[in-house]
Amino acid sequence: MIVRRRYTWLLIVILISPVSINGQARRAKILLSGDIYPCPVITLCAIDPLYEYVPLQTREIPEDEAQRYARLYFPRTRELLFEFSMLFFVDCDMSPFSGKQVSHMLQGVEEGHLGTFWTFGPNYGSVVSCDLQQVIPHEMSKGFNSWAWGHDFYRVIFRRDRPPVFTPFIELGLENVRAYGCGQLSPRIGTTIWGDMLPWKWPWMVTWEFGGTGGLCWVAADDLDHPFWERTTYGFTENKYPVDILANIITYTVGGELPDDVLLPIYIRRELQDFNNGRNLFVSVLEFVEKFGADTGELYDELLTVDAGIIMDTKVAYMEGDYTDALSMAKVGNEEIKALVERALEARERALLWIFVIEWLTVSGTSMISGFILWTLMVRRRIYREVETTRLQSVGG
Repeated sequence: MIVRRRYTWLLIVILISPVSINGQARRAKILLSGDIYPCPVITLCAIDPLYEYVPLQTREIPEDEAQRYARLYFPRTRELLFEFSMLFFVDCDMSPFSGKQVSHMLQGVEEGHLGTFWTFGPNYGSVVSCDLQQVIPHEMSKGFNSWAWGHDFYRVIFRRDRPPVFTPFIELGLENVRAYGCGQLSPRIGTTIWGDMLPWKWPWMVTWEFGGTGGLCWVAADDLDHPFWERTTYGFTENKYPVDILANIITYTVGGELPDDVLLPIYIRRELQDFNNGRNLFVSVLEFVEKFGADTGELYDELLTVDAGIIMDTKVAYMEGDYTDALSMAKVGNEEIKALVERALEARERALLWIFVIEWLTVSGTSMISGFILWTLMVRRRIYREVETTRLQSVGG
């Protein structure tokens, strides 16, 4: 138990420490608010070292709890808020935010510190009445026509003359993906449309730089828990690349360089996700083995070596844009975690063998003792006496 706690704390330090590049951390920090579960932003941040998020749920919870979350988790000062790169408002209820908080967000977008990403839902009215609505590239006074949520399936056709945020995914079949659930956007003057929904030819994704020099603001016609992005709500998705699309959106918003070959970062994320899955399996197996008193310290130390070694080097290379080396190292790290998982499973088998032996001895011993007692009592009958007949005799007889 002590060994596992030591490993857990060391792993937490590794995971929360920003990977340094030339002495400086380079991560996109996201404030994720609204109806945030499920959401592919969370999945992206769990596997990609370039992105991190702070959750601030304002939907699907009591109003007083949402207000408490806004007080606790919203950055206390403008300076702390401006350390974020993007604000995601996912079907957000804006009413829990104070006027001061809204003012700070608006200033951050106006001055170019913050980009925003918006989806709409049942709390659309709270967005319309909020001062921050002016940064949204959708004409808020025209409504959203959310009746189309369940109208029919549609496909997104991307506009080819745009920067390569979405177009690299066309060759991967993204335009053939069936989507479901959307609203009708009304782009403001001066906005950019990135794709259209067929058969209606409605805008799918719209952006603008607020005020011409402010942060880049996005608005989507669908929702991040709908089938284009996530399978949980409707039970299906045909899109294999939702987190990779979001990564491009965030990278473009913060002024980062989009990859020349979109497949390389995709492969790296898949390798890192496989490593995380392998590590979770490894730890869960060792937790089982520890219940039987096995010494797992050496295995934990080896896992920590992989985490702090080849996997950390993978993340550094990835963040520096050296995708080829990052992919090679990620594959090596996965082979090492697979070997550790095999050793952990062998330790589990040994523990299960001891359980079998102990249970076999217990059952066999109990059976032998029970048989001996049964044989003694019922066959040998040494402790039994035969029943004798007694008669009453007359006095003097």
